[in-house]
Amino acid sequence: MKLSQQLLTHMAAKQKPKSLMLGWSEEAGIELGLNNRFNEMMKIKKSALIMLSIVVRWLGLGLGGTGMVWGGWFLFFSYDNYRFAWGLYFLLQTYVGFLIFRYGMKK
Repeated sequence: MKLSQQLLTHMAAKQKPKSLMLGWSEEAGIELGLNNRFNEMMKIKKSALIMLSIVVRWLGLGLGGTGMVWGGWFLFFSYDNYRFAWGLYFLLQTYVGFLIFRYGMKK
């Protein structure tokens, strides 16, 4: 990444660069750039958010899936006196699981 792009990235994040690096590579020759710790931290933050998103999606899927199974059981197969109340409760659980899953899918 060019130095001007790195400076714009730091300015957009409202951070001041703490150090400059002077380097050399076979392809580009002499390079001048900002410290890469900012870029590394952004990659770590993005990875953590991706993992958290996966956990939230699995939580929503688990809640929704168990709600569908138990809701179907109580509505269609159970002989309990409160089967319709339990069935509606578990169908509501399915909807809440769907909302949690949908929240985990937002970018």
